[in-house]
Order: sequence, then structure tokens, then C-alpha cells
Amino acid sequence: FWANGQNSTTFTPGDNFVSPGVDDCPCIDPFENETFAGSPNPSFPLVNVNGSSSVTSLSVDYGAIGCAPHDVVLPECTGSSSVPFYCEQSWCYVDVDNCNRFVNQNERVKLENFTGLFRSYTTCQNLEGIKGEARAERLSALGTLRVSYPGSSGTYTLVNNGNGDVSGSFPDFWDRIISNYSIDIELVNISQQSFEEFPLSSYSACVHEVALNNTDICIADHFMTVERRALSTFVSTIYDASFKVISFKTETESGVKGLQNPLEVFEWEVWFSVFVSLIYGALAVFYVDVVLFNGQRKGIISFIFFGLSTFTAGGAGGDRFEAKRLSTHVIVAMLSFLSLIFTALFTAQMTSNFVLSGASLPTEYSGIDDVLDQEKTICMLQSVQEPFNALYASRNPSFFLVQDSYVGVLESMDSGDCDVGLITEDEYQLMIRGGASTNPKKHCNKDQVGNTVLTISASVPVNPTLQSDLSWVVEEIILQYEEDVSVAQAAFFSSGAVCSSVSIDTDTALQVKDISFIFLIYGILVTGIVLLATCRQFTKAKEARMRKK
Repeated sequence: FWANGQNSTTFTPGDNFVSPGVDDCPCIDPFENETFAGSPNPSFPLVNVNGSSSVTSLSVDYGAIGCAPHDVVLPECTGSSSVPFYCEQSWCYVDVDNCNRFVNQNERVKLENFTGLFRSYTTCQNLEGIKGEARAERLSALGTLRVSYPGSSGTYTLVNNGNGDVSGSFPDFWDRIISNYSIDIELVNISQQSFEEFPLSSYSACVHEVALNNTDICIADHFMTVERRALSTFVSTIYDASFKVISFKTETESGVKGLQNPLEVFEWEVWFSVFVSLIYGALAVFYVDVVLFNGQRKGIISFIFFGLSTFTAGGAGGDRFEAKRLSTHVIVAMLSFLSLIFTALFTAQMTSNFVLSGASLPTEYSGIDDVLDQEKTICMLQSVQEPFNALYASRNPSFFLVQDSYVGVLESMDSGDCDVGLITEDEYQLMIRGGASTNPKKHCNKDQVGNTVLTISASVPVNPTLQSDLSWVVEEIILQYEEDVSVAQAAFFSSGAVCSSVSIDTDTALQVKDISFIFLIYGILVTGIVLLATCRQFTKAKEARMRKK
């Protein structure tokens, strides 16, 4: 079948060993209408075989006669007992636009005046070309990979500072692949043509660069929309992004209104307990100083007034009792301290009500159904509109499309361009940590609501000739991407949340059960002092009567 001569091949027409390939990916002859010099065996120059500088010649039927092990004539496949795996594997050239099988650009053989040739092993029913060993060898022989990056994602997946200075979970993950297979990279900037085609998304513009064959791969977490899939092939899914609605929190009554009913700061049982405690302390001073020891001549009403005034004075005013004895000094001190405690609690609760009465509480909308029912406008990235509309087209949603980053979604909400936004869980976590603005609390007036609205797969657009091999290696080391995510998340989410996602209940007044121990201790101490003073006075009176006798 094959006659090995001086780097040439001879094909006998009608040989039964030659297959035209499968029906959905037929073999083609790219040289069918070409004229080559040479007789009786015309040939054309073969330049740069597997990166070597040697120049040799191949027969014009190289790869063009249907399925056959065409590479047996290559220098590395002859004269050695150990040859590369592909030497004996059958393949043929195919039309990439008329093939539903995996195709591989002619990376091993560079034919002079013939570029963009695609070969297929699978159309020849040869699976050896898609085994791990074969894929690894092809990746190692890839040479230079043209790489592009879009703008920063806004989260930990990609930070692009320009001029190839990139970081994040996606660049780190692909650096592993590039390093493992010793692939050289050539940085390719996104062209103005692609930016003009997709002015709202540097991500879509980068996919367009791959479609134009200006670059081989665009490293970033691209959402695989129908539009982008029509432009380029993608490697296997790397992760799935979940989107939820972001809504403004509701605004309650103003802070001034929070001062209009100060009695609501405490429950009525607390007010009752406070006043009873103050009056009890005042009566204890009156009993010990006036009744028991026949001291001051002020009336009981004055003592009650003095006791109540210690609360309004914030614990001060105890000197008005003009206590004469150690026991009454102690009671007055305890009464003043109790007043101080409750004045502080009252002030703190009033301050809380004043601040929180104008604070953000539950969100304006409960979820996506609520938003669509009220025909509200939704801010989202351009790449999210297509899959969202596919799910909710029957609801006639209203969109406002923004630039690449979720920050644009939040700022568009602030400017009134839309009523709610749609961002990922990671973007929400960054928002509540203050990462969406130089003012950390700028977006604390928003919160995440409802269940997941939609999930979109994220991956990387690549040249179709690289899709199969790179998908294979992605699936081989996908678990390591989770490690890269953990490292990148730790750097991005190092700070705690500056926004509270928990609704605050400003109607919770101070209850007796919260402070009952204060009343208990106060009552026991005052009662104990009164009893001691009474016992002491009775003892003195008894001793005085004994002396008279």
C-alpha cells in the first residue's frame, strides 16, 4: 500500500484499504486543483516538520487520499524502532465547516503555500488520537499559544491591571496547564474591531478575537451564551454561576418620628417596675431617716419626688434627700445607681430607634416573580440577558444592560436606570464586604432576595483546533481549580461584612425579663438595709428602756 521512497508516497487508485471517512465528516483533497512541478512524482516543499529547520519534500497525495497513516513518511517516523504514536495512526484532511467530528489543525507539518489545513483522526474511526497520551503529546508540541485577557471580572476570577499583569483564579488555573506542558505564550491585545463589535462587554469582544483567529484562547470566566457559542468553541465547563436578585431595602419612618413616642422604648411592665423601684427606695430613705430615727421633717411626697427625679437627672440629685445616716446614704447611692442604669438603657434604646427608624429593613421586592409582576426594570450584564430572556420571555421583562462588572449593575440601580439588579453570589459577597465602591457602605442599602434566578456555565473560548485537547486537560485537573478558587477567595474576601443582610426589628422594646435580675438585687439590698436599720433602732430603744429602769 505504502511505498517508502525518498520522502515520498505512492498511492494505487482503487486500493480497498483507503476509506473516505464517515458521512458526517468526509475526507477532502485540498490539493485537488493545484498543479505541482516534478515528474514522474510531483511533490511540494515541506517546511518545518515538528519545529525542525530541515526542508524536505512530500508527495502531493500526502493526506489527500483518504484515511491512511500518512505520517509514516515523516523523518521522525522512519529509520527508528521507537517512533511517535501518531506515525501509524490513520487520518485525512477534512473541511472544518462540514465535519461533526473533532478536527486538529495541521500543527506538525507546515506545508508551503498551504495554511489552515485541518486533519481528523476520528473520521477514520481511529480513537488513538484522542487518548490521554496522544493529547498530552500534542499539547507539549504545541509551541506558542496566543493568549488574550478581557477586562477585570470585578471578583476574584480575573484581575487585569493591563500589559499582561493579571491574577485571579482563572489565570492561576491556566498557568498550571501552560507550565505543565511547557507552552510558550504570546500576549495578544483585543483589537479595536472587536471592541466596536461588542462595546458593552470586553468578554464578548475577547470571544470575537478568537472567532477572528487573532488569538487562540481568551482566559477569563466567560458565560457560555448562545451568541458566544455561535462565535467560538469553548472548553469544558469550569464552574456554574448562580444569579440572584439585588433589591433596595425598604425605608421606614424618619428618625424624628422615632422620637415621637419615647414611652415605647420600654414595655409598660418595665416602666412600672422602674417607678416602683424608685418610689420604694425613696420610701426606704423616708422610713429610716424620718420614721425610724425621727430625723428630717420633710414630707413623704418630697421623698417620692426626690426618688423619681434621680431618674430624670441620670442618677444625680441624691443629695436632695439630705441623708443623715450611713444606711440612708447607702440606700440613696443604690437608688442613684439604679436610676443611672435605666437612664443609660433609655438613652441607648432611644438612640437606636432614632438611627434605625430611618434605616434599611426588608427589601422592596421578594424575588424575581414580584419584580416581573410589577413590570420593574432589571439591570444586568449584556451576557446575562440572553439566558435570562430565554427563561422569562413570556413575562416580557424590561432590561437595562450595563458594562462588564457587577459594579455597573449596582451603580445603575443608584442612578435610577433600573429598580433591581441581577448579580452572582460571589459578587454579592464582595458587595456586602464593601468591595464595590471606595465607600465601603455605599451599597448597604441593597440586599439579596429570593431564590436563584438562573445558572450560567462559565468556561474559556478557544480556537476549535485546541478545544478537544484543552477540554481533556481541564477535566483532568479541574479539582485543582477549586484550590485556585480558595486562594483567590481568601485574598478577595479577607475582610468581614460591613453590611448586614439581616433585617432589624425596631419594634422590640426592652422587656422585664431582660432586666429582672436588676430589680431583684436592688429590692433585696434595700430591704436588707431597712431591716438592719430597724433592728438596730429597736435594739437601741430597748437598751435605752433598760437604762431608765
